[in-house]
Amino acid sequence: KYCENWVENINEADILRGLGIKSNINPSFLGDINKFSVNWKQGNKVYLSCSGNDHLLYRWDLIEEIADKVPEITFYLYGSDNWKTKHKNVIIRGRIDKSLMNKEVSEMQAGVRPLEFEGCSEIVVKSSLWGHHTISRIKYPFVDSYETKEELIKLLKELPSKKEPNLKAREWFMENLNKYPFNLKKNE
Repeated sequence: KYCENWVENINEADILRGLGIKSNINPSFLGDINKFSVNWKQGNKVYLSCSGNDHLLYRWDLIEEIADKVPEITFYLYGSDNWKTKHKNVIIRGRIDKSLMNKEVSEMQAGVRPLEFEGCSEIVVKSSLWGHHTISRIKYPFVDSYETKEELIKLLKELPSKKEPNLKAREWFMENLNKYPFNLKKNE
């Protein structure tokens, strides 16, 4: 009754609403947004990440299911060395130094985040700040989202034809990250 609740996306807010709890939505990011400039050029490379070896949670199995349906896309999987693929267009980058990963993925076209429930993903934020055409299972303003496997395939097929960076998503995240009232300085 006397709490103010904050979550990072609409999915988290919907879960709490279902429990009768009102919440405010604000995405957060621990990185320095000023270190992310637009770094996008037309192409066909996308990236995903996994924490530890929890491949099923991070939906690497979904990439295995759809890779043959989007041969024009090259998928780069980061975070685990314990995954095998049978697809030529799936590259296992595994666990590498974070600065090397950031350098590699900053030059790609989209971060893909297929998780249905989580906080605001670093992949979504970084990809958007670089001007990439981010694809997320969770809806964010100006970020492509999907509900079905067919919708994801369609978004991936459209990616190589995009000619400009996604500046709207970048601007939205630049303006909205970490805007919690308890983070704002008071004029006194």
